[in-house]
Amino acid sequence: MKQWDALWGLYRRKIIFAESEDALDTGVEEMLRNAALLKENGEAEYANELVENILIDIQSCLAIWKLDECVSAAGKEAAIKKMRAFLEAAGANEALQRVDAEVKSIAASQFGKMARATKAGELFTYWGNDLCTGVDYSLRRGASYTTSNPSKINLFRQAEPEKYQALLREVMEEEPGLSRHEIISRLTVKVVSLVARKLLPIYEATNGQFGVSFTQISPFTWNDAAKMEQEVLSWRRGFAKELGSDNPNVVFKMPATPAAKEAAKSLLQHEGMRLTMTSNFAVGQHQPFYEVLDGHEPNCFLVIVDCHLRKFSRPEFEALGVDADYYCERLVHAVVQRCYQTLLDRGSNIMINGAGMREDVGIRLCLTRNAELPTTLTVTPTLAETFDSAPRSLEPIWNEPISAKDMEVLNKSAIFRQAYYPEEFPWQDVRSFPPFAFMMDGFEEAYNACMDALPER
Repeated sequence: MKQWDALWGLYRRKIIFAESEDALDTGVEEMLRNAALLKENGEAEYANELVENILIDIQSCLAIWKLDECVSAAGKEAAIKKMRAFLEAAGANEALQRVDAEVKSIAASQFGKMARATKAGELFTYWGNDLCTGVDYSLRRGASYTTSNPSKINLFRQAEPEKYQALLREVMEEEPGLSRHEIISRLTVKVVSLVARKLLPIYEATNGQFGVSFTQISPFTWNDAAKMEQEVLSWRRGFAKELGSDNPNVVFKMPATPAAKEAAKSLLQHEGMRLTMTSNFAVGQHQPFYEVLDGHEPNCFLVIVDCHLRKFSRPEFEALGVDADYYCERLVHAVVQRCYQTLLDRGSNIMINGAGMREDVGIRLCLTRNAELPTTLTVTPTLAETFDSAPRSLEPIWNEPISAKDMEVLNKSAIFRQAYYPEEFPWQDVRSFPPFAFMMDGFEEAYNACMDALPER
């Protein structure tokens, strides 16, 4: 879809986030008039595509944030009929087939059901898109935020080379003479801003609680508090400029290290600052941040990463001759359970963010009915599609007890003991913890790939 911000974004805001039936009617009529003008100017395909996308949007989970609260079912149905009539009159049968197929897929989406249940107060779990691409797929299925890191930026570079190169040209034209590291830093702000703009209507509808884009600083500053702080503040100014707001809808991610703790203390003195501690695998990584993040408004986040805990504990369980799949799940379950229960016991407002969650069980571990402390999780569109491929139970399982027998086996895993028992986690030598080192190595590799792709001057 070309010119997203100019038309699709404009009418998504005017129609899908309309404040009244009159506003909805006005938005639909205006869009259809503009679509007709596009057709007269020889852009019939674009006109049909615009109407097709808004027709999908209005029947998607995007409507739960505002439209469904402000407009009657009859008013919404009338708007749908007008848009369908436009496409029917244009003979856009294939577009209507795509609309019907996507609306059917959205209606069957397990993540969509999760979002609707959360909006209805039956669950208290929000999910986010774990890429800089596929955002609309996820937003239509109830995603309320996005996240990125150096790996996601590199994937965007590969998936959207024309957009990436256009943003690179913008950076180099706006600020000639930047170092290569500065170029990558500015590019990251540009890429994430593309996503953050799509989230702005949700940000406004939820009074800034959601509709945010999480973005992660350079992986090479993980052990330097001053450089972390400097980059976050530089990015905040950059996002303010890009998004036209002194309080941009961005949450800043730093790896959970001793240096990040010191940086967070200073950064949270800035009004409206919101932080996430990421590359986080252990209770012993969470604990140092309780006093720093607890009670801050707007609330902050502590990540817990699933997949790398499984990766590094699997060989241990295989060597023990036990069911590795089962005990990898038990390990993640026990760690998530302890992290979340500790926050509940503290009466904290810090939200758990389940990242890299795998399989049915990993995703369900992030579900909660505790209104006092909602949870969040991020998955890629591909994983969302897999989870959506069959009906799933959305009953929370995080508080199901771990048996004494299972704990006996888990305690034979060094990875488990370091992740579960704070006193065994190497806080002062966090890079010695294999899951953390593996994740940071991957971020550095992705960052360097973006550096290597920069043109020679």
